Amino acid sequence: MADAVPVFKKCDQANPANYRPISLTSVCSKAIEHAVHSNVMKHLEQHNILTDQQHGFRKGRSCESHLIITVNDLAKCI
Repeated sequence: MADAVPVFKKCDQANPANYRPISLTSVCSKAIEHAVHSNVMKHLEQHNILTDQQHGFRKGRSCESHLIITVNDLAKCI
């Protein structure tokens, strides 16, 4: 379980909208999360469960890389 604490962003400190929540988790929780994520992703990659169109939360891929491929595909169609 994580503790959420407010962290000031900018401008007026009296305005609650100028704060963002940050979750403080223990080192043990972070280590377990990393181990689980690594093993799940390894399994998904090895068994080709994820499609090439899946870019979010994958190593070496991002929303930007997906956008570039989409724009390229649209340009080819035109």
